[in-house]
Amino acid sequence: MSLRVLLVLVGTAMTVYSEKHSLTYIYTAYSKPVGLPGIHEFTAMGLLDNRMIDYFDSDNQEKVPKQDWMKKHLLKKSTGKKAPSPERASSNGSRSTSTY
Repeated sequence: MSLRVLLVLVGTAMTVYSEKHSLTYIYTAYSKPVGLPGIHEFTAMGLLDNRMIDYFDSDNQEKVPKQDWMKKHLLKKSTGKKAPSPERASSNGSRSTSTY
């Protein structure tokens, strides 16, 4: 009986502290080059909860993070090094901000 009560309590706690998020990637591709400025042969845009988190296009061939936390994650992933802490970045005057 006590095991059943424990399972119900654990299940309830997990439900109470859970959040729902949506992750969407939008891909756009043309079968041949368009030749217009700003129109790329391929683009990809990542959205987390309808907020852009990263961007890629066929001309630049580089994933561009659009949120501070994504910049830190990509730096850590690509270099294998830990990203600088916000305290360290603000102390040397190189703190960056993002506009949404």
